[in-house]
Amino acid sequence: MGYQESIMFCDDKQQLERLCKVLNSALPEFIDDVTIFAIGQLKKREKVDIWYENRYYYIPKGTYFVWWGGERHPFQSGDCIKQHMIDNFGADYTDWYCVFYEYLVNRYEFLDGIDQEKKNQVQENKRVSIIELTHDKPISENVIKKLK
Repeated sequence: MGYQESIMFCDDKQQLERLCKVLNSALPEFIDDVTIFAIGQLKKREKVDIWYENRYYYIPKGTYFVWWGGERHPFQSGDCIKQHMIDNFGADYTDWYCVFYEYLVNRYEFLDGIDQEKKNQVQENKRVSIIELTHDKPISENVIKKLK
């Protein structure tokens, strides 16, 4: 079906920490199908264009995120991760919403000035504070703590 990058947005840092715990737990199960690229926080609100429904909405400044990628099906909306969470942590453990990267209106500015080779350190531009991760490794609590 093709590779798809998506961003899982969380309302606050506690939700991000819990999402990372779920992802770390699921990593052995999905390591061949999913790549976790980065975690971060929005410095500006981001417009999401749902072009096929002719509508858009905004994700607020300060929202935390995990940037990940995998095959369009079944990984496109995070359903596999949601099911892993339900099975291992409970249905209400954490909450996130998944957006295809291509739906972000300012996606070409999202990584301006970010060196994707610099791993596990905070980098910033006008849109995000972001930490590029070492692929296929658990997201450490120490890395998460680096985000404000």
